[in-house]
Amino acid sequence: MYERYKDVEFKVGENDDGRKLKAKLKYFFEYLVYQKDDSPLYLFESSLEEIKKAKDMISHYKVPPYFKEDIFEILGDDKRPPYRWFLIGPTRSGTTVHIDPLYTSAWNSSLQGHKRLKMR
Repeated sequence: MYERYKDVEFKVGENDDGRKLKAKLKYFFEYLVYQKDDSPLYLFESSLEEIKKAKDMISHYKVPPYFKEDIFEILGDDKRPPYRWFLIGPTRSGTTVHIDPLYTSAWNSSLQGHKRLKMR
């Protein structure tokens, strides 16, 4: 992944005005190694198909057979809500308690470490 996408910029946060903050993957990986932040940045990209050098990432995963039904596909690509995210984060990173878009339920795959879900 590093060799293929190290020079691609991904979203790693937002500024106070809600504008995307982006960083090349190689710099974000370096940040992951050395950061000691209480609330660290994490890579949260929801527009892989719009990033010319990264959209081929989509072909590297397949939806598990348990989740093949996709009601939103009837809307077409131009009207469907975001439904695919690429995330990388260090310890202590993550989102606040939230509801997934349109009350859907996301499925997650962790390649290393773990994701803690707090259920109410």
